[in-house]
Amino acid sequence: MSYFKRREKIYASLDADRVDEATFTPEGPDHPCFVLVPIITLGALAEVADLKSETAKDGLDATAAGVAVVVERLEGRWDYYPGGAADWPQRWAEADHPGRVELTQRFSADEMMRLRQATQRKAALTETERGES
Repeated sequence: MSYFKRREKIYASLDADRVDEATFTPEGPDHPCFVLVPIITLGALAEVADLKSETAKDGLDATAAGVAVVVERLEGRWDYYPGGAADWPQRWAEADHPGRVELTQRFSADEMMRLRQATQRKAALTETERGES
């Protein structure tokens, strides 16, 4: 079992018209990315379930509810993201869960798919962890 849990980063797509490819460093400090929580707690899973039922009533995508809980913060220059804005990391930090769900509606389908896969991966027990329980 690994006791050291790291925060996974998922790097976002870039807007070619906003980024100078000659000077930009992929996966560097300016590359916009999602920083995920190191572990998903049972409380977070319950929160995801509650948010999914709330967003279903509001007609929002249930995946956004999970992303709102699993993404700890946004890093990098989000004005480099297609349709993004420089204030997104601050807005994410200050938003409550419904506000984060609303902001996820601005992420591309590709980003949402990768975040959903990361959420499922983090929520599932690995074979090793299942054998140790």
